[in-house]
Amino acid sequence: MQGHRSVSGCANRSTLFLRNVSKARHVPPPYASREVQLRVSSRAGVVCRVAGKADPIVTGDAPPTVAVPTSKADAISTLGYSFSPAALLLPYHIGVAEELTLQGLITESTPLAGSSAGFIVVVCIASGVPFNQVVARIKDLMQDLRENGYVGRVQAVMRRVLVDMLPDDIHVRLNSRACCSCGITRLKFGDNLNPLEALEIAEFFSKSDVIAAIEASGWVPIWIAPGMFVRFRGEPCVDGFPTQFFPTPMGKCETVVRVTPTHAAALGGLEAAGLVKADEVDICPGGPGYSSRFSALKLSSCALAPYDDKTVDDLVAMGREDAAVWAKQYCQSAS
Repeated sequence: MQGHRSVSGCANRSTLFLRNVSKARHVPPPYASREVQLRVSSRAGVVCRVAGKADPIVTGDAPPTVAVPTSKADAISTLGYSFSPAALLLPYHIGVAEELTLQGLITESTPLAGSSAGFIVVVCIASGVPFNQVVARIKDLMQDLRENGYVGRVQAVMRRVLVDMLPDDIHVRLNSRACCSCGITRLKFGDNLNPLEALEIAEFFSKSDVIAAIEASGWVPIWIAPGMFVRFRGEPCVDGFPTQFFPTPMGKCETVVRVTPTHAAALGGLEAAGLVKADEVDICPGGPGYSSRFSALKLSSCALAPYDDKTVDDLVAMGREDAAVWAKQYCQSAS
């Protein structure tokens, strides 16, 4: 755990940094964007395409130089947040978002990115729906899944909740604030060497488009719905988990705060799988000074199966507690 020391550069809408993680400096082939803004990335690089035309790309192995904040206000203005996939552990993310918003550490100008449940919290932040109402709708969701079954039904129940809860202009709200982006995994059929491609969606065209992005970003085959994949804007997609565990915020930020409800004890397994670097996670349960009321096993169980209202409240409280711990450390260092 490094707290606020987890720093990386953030790309704006016109320029993205090519992050080489292999010796070959390879840019993925053009993606048929169909007049949508996508950020297409792979283990070898990143490229932004708008309506089929590539924006300028800056290459290099290191992120841009990070300016040292001279005050708390300056420090807050440099922050961006990345929310990981969470399955049914969404209440933890909501708790984190609520606490950081109350402390003024998430504002209209804060770049946000998320995959799966991580993108749901980004949408909730942008929606303006009060957090207590979001929690109430999560409890409704859990009750339905408990009483009527959850395997293969999560998408249908979640869609109903989102349609009822989100404002009709949610796409406008997402587009009008500091960049909000969604991590999705695109399936490349016929490519045996690199069948998964990371997409980061940063522009939305309607409420239904936002909900479709949420579904694609959280598409866990069989569990969420019967299909093995879902088509988003014409392309076969699945959960952002394997390629976008921590999607990079695309707005102007210098410090990326990475948030996950995955227990600190389980991060080693994710690191072994190449999904995350454990020491770059900033807010999570079980780390030094963070909440430990739920074990790694308990959190894993809650991620996949619906639970009662008390557990929802406990997860929200855990998120708030952990966010408060991180915020105190960060603000003290920036003073």
